[in-house]
Amino acid sequence: MGALFTKPRLKSIALRNFAGISLLKDVIPQQATQSRTPVSVVDAVISLPVLRDALQQRLREHLRIQKAMPRSEEVESIRRATLGAIAETPALVADAAILYAPIQQLVEARSSAAVLRARDKLIQVVEACHNKVFGELVRNAALAAFRKIGLTAVEVTSTLDTNLRMVAHDESGRTLVTEIDTNPDHEPSIATEALGVCHGASHALLEAFDQALEAEGVRAGVPPSRKKTGGVAQLEAAREFVRRPVRPIQDQSPSRVDSKRTVRTQRVNQRNRLRQGN
Repeated sequence: MGALFTKPRLKSIALRNFAGISLLKDVIPQQATQSRTPVSVVDAVISLPVLRDALQQRLREHLRIQKAMPRSEEVESIRRATLGAIAETPALVADAAILYAPIQQLVEARSSAAVLRARDKLIQVVEACHNKVFGELVRNAALAAFRKIGLTAVEVTSTLDTNLRMVAHDESGRTLVTEIDTNPDHEPSIATEALGVCHGASHALLEAFDQALEAEGVRAGVPPSRKKTGGVAQLEAAREFVRRPVRPIQDQSPSRVDSKRTVRTQRVNQRNRLRQGN
């Protein structure tokens, strides 16, 4: 038997153990914007749909203010409204250099058509950068949740930016297969299927995983859903897993790698001692 657990409409995740990220307001040239309340501290990363709503609201507010400017300053008003709106949203980027070119294009635009194209391009890049950070944080949270409930052997089977698949198990064969979907065309979600356990145990395992995700700061807009699978794999990642030849999953965690290296070293030393004895 088995069960499927889905955590739909992810809204935010706690910002933990993710070095090197920057707020967009720190990337934007201060002289190019008139942001009233730039975001200064972020302790939770919002999902892309939530960010989009916030950005569009700020953009409308800034454009309404800029309407008082003369027609001859339309290009400048659009530029300042765009950069001001971005600075007032908690958008994040892992590699700030990606934004330098689109920001420069916006700053250098000299016509209404050019500044609108540059605005749309910059917003597109901002959204992609933020969504990537969000997806990485959800991935890290899932890895931590697996290990928290004793599934210490973890394998990432797909590394697409917006569709991540992971398999985690323990020595008894309890297995969770997880798909993390951060496709920008719809709201992000986590779907997890339990394999290798009976129906009652599968629900208990999924409940423990859900609680571990909550402890890692993963928040959804609606309660998770659960359903029986009758032993028939539902997720594509689960079907892919059951089709594979039976073999041990290679844990990618540093602790397991260190453990293997220690065993290998012990065996080499043992062989050397035997040779010296001969």
